[in-house]
Amino acid sequence: MSDDLRYFYSIEASTSHESAFDERTPSEISLQTDDGETCHLEVFSTTDAIRMLLNSGLGSVICFTGITFNMILLVMFSRLSFHNTNYLYLYILAFFDIIVEVCFIMIFSAATYYEYFYNYELYVAWHNYIRLFSTVGQVLIIASSVLIVLASFERYMCSSSKSPGFDPRTRTLLIFFVILYAFIVKGTVWAELRLIHAPECAKFSDWHITQSSLADQNSFYYTMWMVHGRNVLCVFLPFSLLCVLNFLTFRNINRKSKHFEAMLLEGPTMLLPQDAQQALAARDRKRDATYTLFALVSVYLFSNLINTWLTFWEYIDKDGLASIGDGWPYRYLADVSSLTSIAATAFRLPIYWGCNRELKIHLSTFFNDFTNKKLEKFALKHEVIV
Repeated sequence: MSDDLRYFYSIEASTSHESAFDERTPSEISLQTDDGETCHLEVFSTTDAIRMLLNSGLGSVICFTGITFNMILLVMFSRLSFHNTNYLYLYILAFFDIIVEVCFIMIFSAATYYEYFYNYELYVAWHNYIRLFSTVGQVLIIASSVLIVLASFERYMCSSSKSPGFDPRTRTLLIFFVILYAFIVKGTVWAELRLIHAPECAKFSDWHITQSSLADQNSFYYTMWMVHGRNVLCVFLPFSLLCVLNFLTFRNINRKSKHFEAMLLEGPTMLLPQDAQQALAARDRKRDATYTLFALVSVYLFSNLINTWLTFWEYIDKDGLASIGDGWPYRYLADVSSLTSIAATAFRLPIYWGCNRELKIHLSTFFNDFTNKKLEKFALKHEVIV
């Protein structure tokens, strides 16, 4: 996978990473066939042991862990009546995360593997499925980001007033529009890529992914939409909104906590004992939900710091960024950015466990039921009385 095309294979929120390698690089050698056709032999000089370990090694471990965790969340939420609650956000996030993690393995891990080991069969398969997985991955990543923004906005509404948030029908409708928005912004990735097969060329030079005429011959579309428009809509805007909503929500929660504690200190003239207990329980549930979302957003923001910083630098001086150390620091940073982004999708379960007592109880029940069933099967198989 030559660097001048790596831009098209990124499933990160930013569509411009690796786009600094727009010109032909030494990693691709032009060969002339007998019938005059030009073949480009990829020598994969940009894939070393470090990138192999990062993408195919560590990246695959993170993704398989994330798939396992998110499948547990799907099963757990399916046992609850989540459709009319805020848990609907978490259920959809878990579903999207599984698909994104599969896309990461099929795109980044597989590409690094065939580059490093010169696996021709995987090379052919990769080029034939890359358009589908890249499009699906990019659509679901922006859908997940905007979904977190929507959940943060609802939590901000709850923190600033006594509003219970969106009613179930409104919440479902807004989630539908979030998915539609993601398809509008990223769905055209499929049409922006073109697969070329040159059977007359030798191995590792007979399959190529290039820009389609939509992107290659339309400079306005490429510059204004693919680079500038998507970077604003997919990177800067969600990042900025989450920073603001996170700050405002946390500030509101602190104010309400201080006010509530002051009311309790005034004694039964303000709240009856039973009322106080109910109010405390309601406050704890609301606080847990807020802290859970706050942790999710914080992890998202932290995992996208490198991505946002690289995107901003590309806006300022992408040629200078690509020229530092012959481009190696940029490649490593892009790989680390991908890993941190995928890690944010993989480790949501520990966040729920640590921040939300209600979800922790449900997870504990799920694990206990699973363990008991395994013990029962083991006992029946070995005729052991437990």
